[in-house]
Amino acid sequence: MPIDLGDTQGVQVQELHFTGGLPVQTSKNGGTVTYTANVICNFLNDLTESYDDWIVGAQPGAGEWYDLIATEILPDANP
Repeated sequence: MPIDLGDTQGVQVQELHFTGGLPVQTSKNGGTVTYTANVICNFLNDLTESYDDWIVGAQPGAGEWYDLIATEILPDANP
């Protein structure tokens, strides 16, 4: 199911398992319908995951590189 994880990468496909019943329609605005449901995900597909280890393991003082990565490298790598 296409899900927006709330980051800058936009919608990413996730494999979900619905728990606690069926999705419930919570709003409708023109052509957009919003549903709410309880789900679990065994594995989270995250386009930025390959950069996590580098960011965690970066040396002190490497903060200036974070801005470059977040604003230039990541958006270009994920069209």
